[in-house]
Amino acid sequence: KWNDGIEVAKSLIADSEIEYISFDIFDTLVTRPLYKPQHVFELMDHEFKELIHTNASFLKIRTDGEAEARRRVALENVGHQDVTLDEIYQTIKDMYQLDDDIIEKLKNRENQLEIQLSSPRKSIRDLFNFAKSLNKKLIIVSDMYLKKDTIAQILEKNGYKGYDHLYLSSDIRLT
Repeated sequence: KWNDGIEVAKSLIADSEIEYISFDIFDTLVTRPLYKPQHVFELMDHEFKELIHTNASFLKIRTDGEAEARRRVALENVGHQDVTLDEIYQTIKDMYQLDDDIIEKLKNRENQLEIQLSSPRKSIRDLFNFAKSLNKKLIIVSDMYLKKDTIAQILEKNGYKGYDHLYLSSDIRLT
């Protein structure tokens, strides 16, 4: 069945009054083959169990660690509204007394999986390239805790180049 959504979006992008076009990263520019974003932690479970010889659930540890990191940031009241991946893993280290090398391996693996599992949403990449061809100013945003260089690798891998600004809540510490 015909859906004119892309054509409507193109006509809005082509409007001469529109100077800036903004795209969200996850579930808009890129997608991952996961039902929920947290399922990446389940993919890490086997490696986690081998690293520390446990039957504990990495999904639970990672989820609890992020929740606690967010609670700590809120309690510190330093003007930050969001957490970074480093803060999440530091909290996990504190909560479970894990060694630095294990924390680094887990954090690196999470970054690798996020890059590896990402794929472009082709219809949106077409809109992105259409806007770029019209010399629109392209802004990319995400409320993600990953570092800017990891997000840049995800964007590069999926063919998103030539944007003007990248705003991440983990970078500017705002939601």
